[in-house]
Amino acid sequence: MKRGWGGWGALVLVVVLAAASPGIPAAADTADEIARRIVELERELEEVQAGIEDVELSVDANLEVLAATEQDLAVARRRLTTVEVDLEAARVRLALAGQEVAAGERRIAGIESRRALLEAQLAGIRAEILEATLSLERRAVDLYVGFFSAGRWAVLQQDNLVDLTLGRAYGGDLLAEADQEIRDLHALDQDRVDKEVLLERERAVAAEQLVLLEGHREQQSAELWEVERLRIEGQSSVTAVEELLDGVQLQIQAYLQEKEGLLDDAERLGREIAYRGVLLARALRPGRLGWPADGLITSGFGWRNHPILNRRIFHNGIDLDSPHGTPVRAAGDGRVILAQSWSGFGNTVVIQHGGDVTTIYGHLSRFGTSVGNDVREGNVIGYVGCTGLCTGPHLHFEVREDGAPVNPLKYLQG
Repeated sequence: MKRGWGGWGALVLVVVLAAASPGIPAAADTADEIARRIVELERELEEVQAGIEDVELSVDANLEVLAATEQDLAVARRRLTTVEVDLEAARVRLALAGQEVAAGERRIAGIESRRALLEAQLAGIRAEILEATLSLERRAVDLYVGFFSAGRWAVLQQDNLVDLTLGRAYGGDLLAEADQEIRDLHALDQDRVDKEVLLERERAVAAEQLVLLEGHREQQSAELWEVERLRIEGQSSVTAVEELLDGVQLQIQAYLQEKEGLLDDAERLGREIAYRGVLLARALRPGRLGWPADGLITSGFGWRNHPILNRRIFHNGIDLDSPHGTPVRAAGDGRVILAQSWSGFGNTVVIQHGGDVTTIYGHLSRFGTSVGNDVREGNVIGYVGCTGLCTGPHLHFEVREDGAPVNPLKYLQG
């Protein structure tokens, strides 16, 4: 076997942890003080871990709220999109209604123009009728006056019936033509009056339609305002949900930052507990160990040529030359953690002492204890033999610190 770190491994670990944990007391504290501080640190670590669990629960709860809020936001946005589509449709309907009203107003304006033209024509016709009537009256007076003039009177006195008859016929024709002209004018006047009546009816219908169109436009305008109100409410809802979403995300971020701080605290406490655990193990190491059996050291701790394997390997302990059946005693107080055949050591007993120190007793002929037994220094735990890889009866004895072999003479007294 190659030599491991041995006692140097624990020393390096203590130095590294001490360097990473400023302000931690040196190893001069007593075991009780170190153990008490470890308990305090473990309590603090439990509180920090409980805080981490609480934060994780809060994060999970907020993630659920976040997911629900995102769904609410999606619903609110879909509703807003629907309202915006409805709003655009309402605007189109209002524009069409406005166009219909404008068309109705143009129809009424056209009717008013045509009626104004008819009224102008009617006024002209009536003026012609008046003029024709006055002209007819003047002609009648002229005929009457002219007929009884001096010349006409002389004719009448001469009994010239032919001339008289011709005069009457000529006068009658003139009056008949004037009268027909007046009747024609009256017929034209009546035609214009009839057309004006029809136009008035058409205007009344158009005005009624215009009122309906204006009412429709007002209805469309009211609907537009209602949809606009819904759009404003929808936008407000979207904004509110977005703000809620931002708030939840910020809360989650805050929790994650808090968790990060708690994890740093947990790591720091874990380092300090580990460091103090090393100090405690060192403090609990036995100051000395008793000799496990009577006999001389035939093979020391360190490199040697293995008597069976016939090659140079590292010897992790010492060999005591003791007769077969010699009692093997516990080197110190502790608990038996192994009592069985173990690899090349054959029948082996391992005792856990205070701190991180264990002792190993190999090549036993038989056991004098069992796993779980608490032993005191000097208690018989077995007997010397030659089980496993060996050339003759002897005791192989090791001392290990935190699993690393160290020279047993460091602990053995006398």
